[in-house]
Amino acid sequence: MSESEDCHHERREGSAVRPHRENARRLADAARVATMGYIGHRMTTRSLLLSLLSLVLLGMLCHAAEPITCPASITTRQDLTAQVAGWTAMKDDTPHNLAGITFYDGPPAEKASLVYDQIKKVKGEQIATWTFDPHNKRQTWLACSYAGTIIELARTLPPQTTTCSVTYDTQESIAGMPLIKKIACK
Repeated sequence: MSESEDCHHERREGSAVRPHRENARRLADAARVATMGYIGHRMTTRSLLLSLLSLVLLGMLCHAAEPITCPASITTRQDLTAQVAGWTAMKDDTPHNLAGITFYDGPPAEKASLVYDQIKKVKGEQIATWTFDPHNKRQTWLACSYAGTIIELARTLPPQTTTCSVTYDTQESIAGMPLIKKIACK
């Protein structure tokens, strides 16, 4: 089984990405083998350290394989701040679909949004690519915005991330923006 298969993730309800339970079982089995030694023989300190280092590296590879993506939709709760005379407030429980993404140099509250470095147009798609300086001391953030709400979700990118490409479907739109098909970061 390859490392990419070993670190495989699957999509579940709400497009949340979660590791398979299989990964946790494999890591626990590897730890058990590392502490038992080779076929019941006592392990030397060196072989124990090498086994533990291997486990740490495997864990890092699995973490690095985690895709960077925005949830496809979110649900929110909104209320009027004051009643409007002659009107009855109603609530629409339709989920809010992903409508846009923004990359930031530092926390989004600082409003230092980044512009893509390159954009390609190919058969009904646009692929925008951002390049990040790996030596920048400030963290790069990804913010996901949703149609019909002011709520956004934001997270930092892993420090080793140097590029992100976003593929847009120009044939479909959400809230006037092209549909986001894929986010790929390296």
